[in-house]
Amino acid sequence: MEFSEGLTVLSPAEASAVLAEAGRQHLPMFVLATDGRVDRETFFHVVIVWPDAVSPAPDGADEDFRTAQEVLRDITESLTDPVTTNGTPKRVSVFIAVAPGP
Repeated sequence: MEFSEGLTVLSPAEASAVLAEAGRQHLPMFVLATDGRVDRETFFHVVIVWPDAVSPAPDGADEDFRTAQEVLRDITESLTDPVTTNGTPKRVSVFIAVAPGP
């Protein structure tokens, strides 16, 4: 399976297959779990958890780790900005659990 940019609407079975394939390819996954809710509140409060970050990053990827943190920080700032979101700011919380590296 190839993962390309863009939005794809799938059946629940197809979504499970996508998650399984992403796992096989060791890709990071962001899963939006809503328990079947599709109301406005559901999509305007997002919690992102990175439970297994390591610092210092293995293989000298410390700069990449800092970049990832900046990207997540930028996401929270841009999605909570009323101007950027055309008057519909989102509530976004990001948590990064950092374990000491080797």
